[in-house]
Amino acid sequence: MLVEESYAAAFSKTERGAALRDEYNEFLEQIRADGTLEEIDGIWLGADESKKAVEDWTSFPAENGVIHMAVKTDIVPFCYILNGQIVGYDVDIMARFCKAYGYGRGRRSGKNGLLGGA
Repeated sequence: MLVEESYAAAFSKTERGAALRDEYNEFLEQIRADGTLEEIDGIWLGADESKKAVEDWTSFPAENGVIHMAVKTDIVPFCYILNGQIVGYDVDIMARFCKAYGYGRGRRSGKNGLLGGA
């Protein structure tokens, strides 16, 4: 059952943070326009559990730096633990963003699934 929740992406109040925010917003607009967001909806809001996986983004080249993503891992289908991996709608979008824009994933971890701000 889905419940109403508030979600946000936070970026540093620096020039670099503003540039990252702009890239992320550009990416979100792009995936809305090209149908990728609809595909992601189908994966994470659909019933086919075999599709619920996120590409392993721990080894993406970090040409533009790394992204650290703080997540709460008990909000199915947006972010949760499946087969020992942090997965979900939000994680999938961030992994795709990192791949498209040349970011790696930060390697820190901690309580509530801190994956590792750029």
